[in-house]
Amino acid sequence: MQTVGEQITTSASQGNLPSGFTFAVEAAAAAEATAAQLAMLEQHQGSWKWTLERLLYRTEEDLLAVRRLSTPEREQVISDFEAERDRLEAALDRLLGDTKSGQDPVLLESAGEVRLQASWAAGRLVVWAAGPGTAPANAADLAARLENAGVLATGWTSHPPVKLPSGTAAP
Repeated sequence: MQTVGEQITTSASQGNLPSGFTFAVEAAAAAEATAAQLAMLEQHQGSWKWTLERLLYRTEEDLLAVRRLSTPEREQVISDFEAERDRLEAALDRLLGDTKSGQDPVLLESAGEVRLQASWAAGRLVVWAAGPGTAPANAADLAARLENAGVLATGWTSHPPVKLPSGTAAP
């Protein structure tokens, strides 16, 4: 029997996978997969399992590293990595047929819907609007979405477009 680490080093058996495969695995684990992504994963279940195991292994390695941080945000970073580890473990359990978690479908109900997105980059909040299987919103639509959400129109600065998994970029 191989350990996860040994399985990672023997990835040659994975063959050629469709474009966006790893992103689809991550989307399914986060319950954000589109129907098309799930169909692609179903066609490559062995690679789906292997990719989840590889992501889980890397997340556990990163968790060990962040536990050595001595910065004020250490606890939040550890919490984020633990949540990612738990999400990947649950996804692997679902794939292997372990239904004790009670979690069901990994299909995003809003697939094809543009939504506001946000992340931190270099200490700044970066926002854009996009969604799985959609084209990103343009700058005017983004501004309108922010206004509809009650966000002040002033105080924002320009940021380079956010590169999306589809290869497109969102303003």
